[in-house]
Amino acid sequence: MSHWTAIDLQIKSIPALRAACQELGCHLTEGNTATGYSGMSTQVDMNITIPETRYTIGVKRNSDGTFKMVADFYNRKLRATVGENGNLLKQRYAICAAEQAARRKGYTVTRQNLNDGKIKLKVGVR
Repeated sequence: MSHWTAIDLQIKSIPALRAACQELGCHLTEGNTATGYSGMSTQVDMNITIPETRYTIGVKRNSDGTFKMVADFYNRKLRATVGENGNLLKQRYAICAAEQAARRKGYTVTRQNLNDGKIKLKVGVR
């Protein structure tokens, strides 16, 4: 049985979310309905579309102006693209948000992929 799951991540930067989606091969689009198992849907403000599946991840605006994500993780392709419970997407969002914040303050940022799947950011002064 399939159901909607809230992804435990508070989104404060849509540009960082868009960059994270692009890195994973997804697309952040305007939309009012996220789609899951057997055509089930839920109301959202934006969608993250996943290639080769009709399942989407919904992005909903919270009352404080931040955003949260909801998804139906029943689909194997969705899980493979964004990780179990969205873990890969959460990781990429955190990285993109940190990179963008550092660059806005005038710092240089380099990214290093480690063998264990972690990503190391090096932030320096110009």
